[in-house]
Amino acid sequence: MQRLFLKSWRETPKRTSRYTGVSWNKQYRKWKAAISVHGTKKLLGMFDDEVEAARAVNAAQMKYNGQFARLNIIEGDSSEKV
Repeated sequence: MQRLFLKSWRETPKRTSRYTGVSWNKQYRKWKAAISVHGTKKLLGMFDDEVEAARAVNAAQMKYNGQFARLNIIEGDSSEKV
C-alpha cells in the first residue's frame, strides 16, 4: 500500500507546453499565456502559436520581475538574453 502511494506521489502532471506559463486551451484551441504576480494570476492572452505565447510570458516576466525574471529559453530566438 505504501509503495503505491509513493509512486503516485512522485508522478508529475502531464504538461501541455514545454514552456513555463503556457498551456493549451481546449475550448478555444489556442495557447494561453499567464503568469503569477504577487499571488495574483494574470492572463496575458490567447495565441495561435506556442512560441508567441512563451515570448509574451518572457516579456511580462521582465516587466514585473526585472533582473530576477525566470525566462523561457526559446530555441533559435536571438532576442532573448542568456
